Amino acid sequence: MEEEEFSLVGETGLTVRGKIIRPKPRGSFPLAVICGDLSAAPNTPITKAREAGFAFAAYDPTNGVGGSDGRMCDVTLSQRARDLEIVVEYAKRRAYVQERKVLVIGIGFGGTAALALEGFKPLARGLVLVN
Repeated sequence: MEEEEFSLVGETGLTVRGKIIRPKPRGSFPLAVICGDLSAAPNTPITKAREAGFAFAAYDPTNGVGGSDGRMCDVTLSQRARDLEIVVEYAKRRAYVQERKVLVIGIGFGGTAALALEGFKPLARGLVLVN
C-alpha cells in the first residue's frame, strides 16, 4: 500500500489537505474520492475499496474540523463543492489513477456538495450518495 499526502490551495486561498492511498506501489487504478460529512475527518478507513483494487482519496475540506485551513463557522456548500473539485482534478493528474474511472462517494453534507458539483461540472464516472 502506497500513500501520497497532498496540500492544495483553492481559489479562496485556503489549503485543503488529504491523501491518496493506492493498493500497490505500481500500476494504475480506478479512484474513489471520499467527500465526508460536515464534521468528518479524512482518516475514514475504506478497506473494501482497497480490496477491490481501488485507489482512494480522503481529504479534510476547508472550514472543517481537521488539518485544512479555515473555521467551521464559515463552511458553505459551494466551498465544499470547490474543495471536492480541486481534489478530483488533482487526483486525475496522478499517473497511477485511471482518469476515466473516478467514483465520488458523498456522505451527508459531502453528498450534497458532490451532487451540486456534478450538476455544474461533471468530474466523476460514478456518484454514490449516502444519507
